[in-house]
Amino acid sequence: GPVRALVFVHDLIPLDHPEFARPGDDAKHARRIATVGEIADVVVVNSEDTARRLAPHLVQAGRRPAEG
Repeated sequence: GPVRALVFVHDLIPLDHPEFARPGDDAKHARRIATVGEIADVVVVNSEDTARRLAPHLVQAGRRPAEG
């Protein structure tokens, strides 16, 4: 069917390196990524590294691992 929600994820710095983010941004970003996993029909990332780091978060949100 048609794509209803396409989401672009640039990086996971607030999750991977919370020391470089504002206090509380790690929890806020974790909720955002969980929402991406729940609602996005398509997830676009800026790099293979971001895709690799994002995959476990999406699986945790109930998504199947991406193919290819």
